[in-house]
Amino acid sequence: PDTITKRNALRFIAFWIGFEYPDLAVSFNYEKLVQFCPKLKKRKSQEGVRILFYLKERGEDITEKDITWFRYELRQIRNDLKINYSNIDNLSKNRTKFLMDINFFKEDNNAINNPKSFARCVRDSIAISHQISNRWILSEFSSNRKSLIIGIATGTYKHLNYYLDEIINKEISENSVIRMTDFTRLCILTNDIKVIICKKPQISELSNGEKMNIWWITAFWSTIYWDYIPVLLEEKMLPTTKKSYKKFKNAIYFPDTYKSDMNKALSVFHHVQA
Repeated sequence: PDTITKRNALRFIAFWIGFEYPDLAVSFNYEKLVQFCPKLKKRKSQEGVRILFYLKERGEDITEKDITWFRYELRQIRNDLKINYSNIDNLSKNRTKFLMDINFFKEDNNAINNPKSFARCVRDSIAISHQISNRWILSEFSSNRKSLIIGIATGTYKHLNYYLDEIINKEISENSVIRMTDFTRLCILTNDIKVIICKKPQISELSNGEKMNIWWITAFWSTIYWDYIPVLLEEKMLPTTKKSYKKFKNAIYFPDTYKSDMNKALSVFHHVQA
């Protein structure tokens, strides 16, 4: 039974059988009656948040090791954050692009138009993007000649790929790793999701003549709202003594003092400066 009404009807029938025919109660209780009902196929959600991850070459090839690591980390993040209702898929035409759908099941016909209805799946999409963008830049596979671009779109899936392709392929001068559509931004603002978005969007004209705004995240609020990045707990990632902290701080303010044997987190600043 796929509705509360049908399940309650079965409970009523089971109660009536037990009251009128006690000797049949064991054979025709609620659990047994449910087994007589045909199993319904689980309806595939047609709405939600779709994330497109793109490993982009900037002078250095994306290798099979990069792709294997990235795919593994995406699945690990999904498990770590317990976002098990999402699914990951490789785009058949491009091995450096990955799709993730975070499904939304509407409770009424108007829910799809309400940004508040997407609170959970939009926040989960931001949480995943936050994790993978940090894990990527702190990994051994990252360099200033390879980049990660993430596009997030919200709504009916069949309409989203067109906009996602434009989002990730648009050249934007600023450091815009996590990009999104207008409606996704509206969902973030409506649901008070703790990120800071650029003040002015990049306007892009699509092939059909339509114009769209591309927004991107410029900062995240503190770790009170977002899960800690596990890789930051690794040994030698961050300074643990006063002496190492002083060197760490100097290397941030004075990039010329950076050395490859210093804390691993400094490699991020080194890549940005390079």
